[in-house]
Amino acid sequence: MATNQHALGPTTIGLTLSGVVMILTGVSVAGLVLAAPTASGFDPTSTSVVSLALALLPILAGIECLRRRHFLFAVLVPATIAMGDATYAVAFGQMTALVGGAILLAVVILVASSRSAFRD
Repeated sequence: MATNQHALGPTTIGLTLSGVVMILTGVSVAGLVLAAPTASGFDPTSTSVVSLALALLPILAGIECLRRRHFLFAVLVPATIAMGDATYAVAFGQMTALVGGAILLAVVILVASSRSAFRD
């Protein structure tokens, strides 16, 4: 019987912080979607449903950071969001959007540097 226990160290702390950041990112996006000003509260249009579904991706990626099972999923989700933030910032001249992308880029670096902690 093989055990896969990871000692508490910089790798585990980095992955925990990355997971928490990703979960908070997804929760904040979902909160923004649900708190959008409409006449009757939450309006289940196709845009809001898709936005809620996309908010689920960072939450799942954060869980994978904490579980340390699927490295590609834990890296590709924040990397894709960071690239989207950078594209938006450059295309629309909203350089303040780069802050969120920089935070997610730090998550990508932390997760990538902890590659050996993942099970796959």
